[in-house]
Amino acid sequence: MPDRRFERHPGGLAIASRGPGGITRVMVHRYGTPAVPRTTDPTFEEVTAAWKHVTGEDLTHGRPLWLNAFGNACRQAERYRNGRILLAGDAAHHQMPVGGQALNLGLHDAVNLGWKLAAHLGGTAGDGLLDSYHDERHPVGARILGNITAQALLLLGGPEVEPLRAVFGELLALPEARTHLAAMISGLDHAYPPGPGHHPLVGTPVRHHALRTTTEATDTFAPLQTGRGLLVDLSDDPALATCAAPGRTAGSGSCAPACRPAPHRRPSPPHSSGPTATSPGPTARPTAWRPPCGGGSGHPRQPRATRR
Repeated sequence: MPDRRFERHPGGLAIASRGPGGITRVMVHRYGTPAVPRTTDPTFEEVTAAWKHVTGEDLTHGRPLWLNAFGNACRQAERYRNGRILLAGDAAHHQMPVGGQALNLGLHDAVNLGWKLAAHLGGTAGDGLLDSYHDERHPVGARILGNITAQALLLLGGPEVEPLRAVFGELLALPEARTHLAAMISGLDHAYPPGPGHHPLVGTPVRHHALRTTTEATDTFAPLQTGRGLLVDLSDDPALATCAAPGRTAGSGSCAPACRPAPHRRPSPPHSSGPTATSPGPTARPTAWRPPCGGGSGHPRQPRATRR
């Protein structure tokens, strides 16, 4: 059986991939087949009949090792928090396995919720902090479910979607379109709502770029390997030392004083003058936070845990 990578045939979609152990995994979809609830796995006869309809090939001589089916599941909980009940990952949203986005989506849920739970249980944050988990993650989940639905239509739709696929293919020739879609599918393009009066960088992903401390060259991601919060001082503002002093920050973290962008590389997007704090993410996706310390004059305000 030849390998097939998302091959579209007049009757449906066929995928086949042979592994190093001689086991071939196949997936088949017949155009126009309605999604119906299933209580059992498909039979081998169902799979071979669909494969023959789409490709004309006979698989009945094979021996099935694993059989499964998936439909067009697309569901999301209305609320991610109800009192002491908090939903994350597959408990909060259910989607088709298209684009491989469910793993990162669930990990980002956990990263967003984990430190908030720790702060709440540790007594350093009020009850409203847990509500921000829903406010920040629910819109992200809804957007990803939308783009998964769009991918499913392009992938599993019949001849009626061919004009749309042709236009989409032309758009993918544009670097800007590829960059936009790659950021969306990877989950690196969203920004949490900063709230009124906050700096525009608040809640946005911090881009990878080189940094130099007073002792070594590094980058924006290497110091995050500890899994703790990180404060990067790009301003040499003495007030920041007070702002980040032990006992004043929510949760434990570390401080990299006098960090500067390395001269051979400009940060992207450009930093405004002032500090940026980051928190680690599972896909190297720290989030920007700019404390409202008044340019070094006066006493800096307490950092807000809701914007880590």
